[in-house]
Amino acid sequence: MNTFLKRLSREEYKKFLKAVFIYWSIIPTLTAFPFAGSPLVDFVCVYSVGAYLRIWAKDFSGGKIFILYGILFILADGLVLLLLDILGLRYAVFAENATYFCGMMMPLTFLSALCFFLGFKDLGIPHSKIINTIAGASLGVYMLHENIFSQRFMWSRVFFTASFQESPYFIPYSLGVILAILIVCTLIELLRSRVFRALSRGRLS
Repeated sequence: MNTFLKRLSREEYKKFLKAVFIYWSIIPTLTAFPFAGSPLVDFVCVYSVGAYLRIWAKDFSGGKIFILYGILFILADGLVLLLLDILGLRYAVFAENATYFCGMMMPLTFLSALCFFLGFKDLGIPHSKIINTIAGASLGVYMLHENIFSQRFMWSRVFFTASFQESPYFIPYSLGVILAILIVCTLIELLRSRVFRALSRGRLS
């Protein structure tokens, strides 16, 4: 992927990202058909965007203004969700699809995440060993909880999230679940990393 992306000129890269956004986000949003159809394709699309920002990082500065844009996109997403909930009181089809626009590939979700990334990139947060340690484990956290082997077990047998969907405690419960997953998966990933480093150095047989 890196070899392919580095060979693109800036204009070619922009055209490539436009195509990615149309096929990965716009078409699925308008048709309800997951055009990409694979978590691997999702990864390729997100990675391509991140690589573009990395190569031309100096052209994306603004700090707090991007955070403001991110908040606005989240609020817009929330308003759409609220509107669908209200319509769902009268028409069942809206109630059944109230969270449709909250998916990872939906434009508002994607743009809010992108703006937050750009905003925090330039905040100048001082070096923190704790933050770097947690950040270093983030890929492991993602792989541990976002896969077909763990999803059904966690959501159906451990957290029972579906049963809280209509509860007034849904939001605080969701935040607690997110925090629990982050802590537990981070600890597992840090332990795995230590064991693998020790194995690579020949300390364990």
